[in-house]
Amino acid sequence: MDSVVSADAPHSRDEKTWVQLHHWADSTTKEWSKQIKAAMTRKQRCEYMSRLRGLKKNKLLQLRDEQQQLEAEVKKCLATMNCEDSSSSELCYAVHCLALEWDSLRTENVELMKEIHRQERFQSLVQAQTIGVFADATKDSDTSFANVYPASKSSLWGPTPHDDDGWRVKFPNGEPSFHFHPFSEAEFNNVMQNCDNQFYSKSSVAGHLFGWTVYHAPLMRRLDNSLVGRVQLSARICCSFDDADAAVSSSKLHLWPLAFTPPNWSYSQRSGVSIQVLQSFAVDAHVLVCNIPGPVNTRYFQFARRQLQ
Repeated sequence: MDSVVSADAPHSRDEKTWVQLHHWADSTTKEWSKQIKAAMTRKQRCEYMSRLRGLKKNKLLQLRDEQQQLEAEVKKCLATMNCEDSSSSELCYAVHCLALEWDSLRTENVELMKEIHRQERFQSLVQAQTIGVFADATKDSDTSFANVYPASKSSLWGPTPHDDDGWRVKFPNGEPSFHFHPFSEAEFNNVMQNCDNQFYSKSSVAGHLFGWTVYHAPLMRRLDNSLVGRVQLSARICCSFDDADAAVSSSKLHLWPLAFTPPNWSYSQRSGVSIQVLQSFAVDAHVLVCNIPGPVNTRYFQFARRQLQ
């Protein structure tokens, strides 16, 4: 039996070996590339960290140098202060004592002024009750050019019972007088409490007009069943409570804002407006009357009270 051997067998084995060698070389090259890239990344990271540590070290050295310089300056300043003459130290101490004494005297002066005002107010009320001259309490002199405290001293009326007959109120420019029946303290407090309740109640915002915030204000019904329309406005101003209080309490009566004005009225007529204090229930609780002259004299009562909330 004859056997037949193929001549292509050695060639096929060589090709297979070559393919395997090619795959090995390719995979080895890829693996070496990954290792080289990883090594380069580690090297770059190490170099970056080394530079960063160097910068931090230099920064630390710079901060230490600045610290040493500042400590040297502080020591120098302390040495200079310790070398000052005793007279200079005594002068600083004297100025410090004067400043403290001035602040103490200023506080004491404020308290004394308040006490003097209370005593003067009490004395005026006592004199009014002793003399009993009530008919000409308002007199003919205009108190609009004084603030509310001196004007309240000229008003001899204090808290008054319901059965008091009142007195005649006269105005300085010849406007018609009227007979005033004084309010009781209970009536005054009731009106102020009702106003506080209305103003402190929260209302929804209706919109904004010329920089003012407009709130919803329901109609009010009077005793005669008529309706009164009103509006509630508010605006923020850059002013502290102390400054606002000082401006209002020290302002002259003729500069007080008007609650309302008659039709066709202009500010040029403001000089003819007269404001008088009719009653004073306390140092900061008063009943005032405002007269606005014109073809028809417009008058209204104003209750004013200043208190801490």
